[in-house]
Amino acid sequence: MDIPKIKGLKVLFHRQFNGTPKTCTISKNPLGQYFISILVEIVGELPEKKPITPNNTTIIHLGLRNFAYINYNGETKTIEHPKFLIESLKRVQILNKRLSHRKNANKNRKKDEVFIGANIEKSRKKLAKLHNKIKNQREAFLHNLSTQLVNQNPEGTILVENWKVKEMIEDNKYLAKYIADSGWRTFWSMNQYKADWKGLNFVQADKDFASSKTCSECGYHNEKLKMQINWTCPICNTNHDREENAISNLAQLVVSK
Repeated sequence: MDIPKIKGLKVLFHRQFNGTPKTCTISKNPLGQYFISILVEIVGELPEKKPITPNNTTIIHLGLRNFAYINYNGETKTIEHPKFLIESLKRVQILNKRLSHRKNANKNRKKDEVFIGANIEKSRKKLAKLHNKIKNQREAFLHNLSTQLVNQNPEGTILVENWKVKEMIEDNKYLAKYIADSGWRTFWSMNQYKADWKGLNFVQADKDFASSKTCSECGYHNEKLKMQINWTCPICNTNHDREENAISNLAQLVVSK
């Protein structure tokens, strides 16, 4: 393969494509691996989407104790959080500390002297390799789950929450690593483009929609609710399970569409 300024590249194609290549983007990861992304134009139209109805809607309620609660055909399935970063956090901390120590051993060198020791580079690559593994694990999990959701409901609708992830990370430092490890933004994106390919409707709730804090019976908004699993509405005295209540509120959004 030949590109401007570089000739005779050996390329391992991930998949064969049909269409007219338009652009080619070359990127390099911290491990020193090169990747080529090719944008291809395909002639054709996307499948026509069906009307939105409650009976053929997959409702996805995101969580912190678990990754998500998925309701389809009246049944709710709990998807456990894989916690790829959390499970590898101790190893990440060890490699970070080792790299820092080796860098500090050379901090007294002259400012204009460029020095990267073999042990420093070795530690850097080990840390980069671990982060790359965590990233690949997370992406594989999100791809498998999003593909499963699209395939199980080929002519319906996918409804998912749309939280303010950046604000949630800034507001709660304790839960920040769990939120960042979830990959919600990537998950939303995957569901959206796969739904378009298959002809499904993709709907996101409003960012300010408080699915867990709103009573599904009377509409009371419980501002004081934090991480409690069960709570009782002070207006109608309905006892709520946090996750089931959120799914009920999201289901009401489908009816209003």
